[in-house]
Amino acid sequence: MNENNTDTLLPEACAGKIFELSDSKFAPDVAAELWPKILRHKWLMSEKLGRDIGLRTA
Repeated sequence: MNENNTDTLLPEACAGKIFELSDSKFAPDVAAELWPKILRHKWLMSEKLGRDIGLRTA
């Protein structure tokens, strides 16, 4: 599964990914709202630094 494709991630999958990365639990509906914001933040920071910062850092 492509982790950058938010269209294919179900809310439960978003919650699982966020928990794997941060050890923080969110309700699936909240996680589904947060996941695209995390991906956007990762992209913006990577662009600013000129390298891929990775999801855990984002």
